[in-house]
Amino acid sequence: MKSITKLFTVASVAALLSLTACKSHDCCCHNNPTIHSNGIQMNGARPSGRNVPRWFSSEVASVNTVEGQLHSQGKTWSKTPSEITVGCYVQDILEGRLDQPKGRGAIGKVTDLMTGSDNIPAAKVDFGNDYSVAIRLSELSRVRITPD
Repeated sequence: MKSITKLFTVASVAALLSLTACKSHDCCCHNNPTIHSNGIQMNGARPSGRNVPRWFSSEVASVNTVEGQLHSQGKTWSKTPSEITVGCYVQDILEGRLDQPKGRGAIGKVTDLMTGSDNIPAAKVDFGNDYSVAIRLSELSRVRITPD
């Protein structure tokens, strides 16, 4: 009886570890996100088959987002190699970013610069529609806004 109880306990602990040890999928999947305690999402997308919303640049931006407002004003943008600073416009260049609202758009405005707990520089980007998110600078490109 003791060996059955011991076996059951070991199996239970193993099952719990398998449920909790792989939340970021760093151990089992390539190019998958790590969400740090400061809210910065790092890297690409989770394995397919998960019901987690992902953002892609092909998605049409809602009219009340930064990108939607720029379109309605007849403005366009182009990437520029300039440094990312507070107040500049940026484009999210990471395809498949997780947990983003539908219609968020690719273009946003930088409201803050920071360094995450992993010492990687990031920017807080306002995409409009009351949605801001911290993103690594390496996953953003500064853009220049021009009249169409």
